[in-house]
Amino acid sequence: MISLLDRYVGRVYLTSWLVSLTFFVGFFGILDFFGDVGEIIESRERLGTTLGEVVMFYVYSLPRIYLQVVPFVMLMAALLTVTRLQRHNEFMAMVLTGRRSARVLLPLFVCTGALSGG
Repeated sequence: MISLLDRYVGRVYLTSWLVSLTFFVGFFGILDFFGDVGEIIESRERLGTTLGEVVMFYVYSLPRIYLQVVPFVMLMAALLTVTRLQRHNEFMAMVLTGRRSARVLLPLFVCTGALSGG
């Protein structure tokens, strides 16, 4: 049965995961863009490539970028979740209620497994 604490830890993890995903995809996209900016300018001059085509190239590249950054996203989201729970002494409070630390972090493991499979 999913308790209120499980839903809370899961929600903290999912918000941390979304923040981490946004950061890493944006960071990787910017690095990739500046690495290829010479080729983009050259193709614009030679082939007449439009800005919309460049944007669509990066939109179609999102699955490749996602697969490259997802391990870092999972790690960072887990670290942010545990750090947030520790900073506000929520982790200690959950452990002091009689839960084992592995049980407190079970939603984190379940969400990581589910998001890794996706």
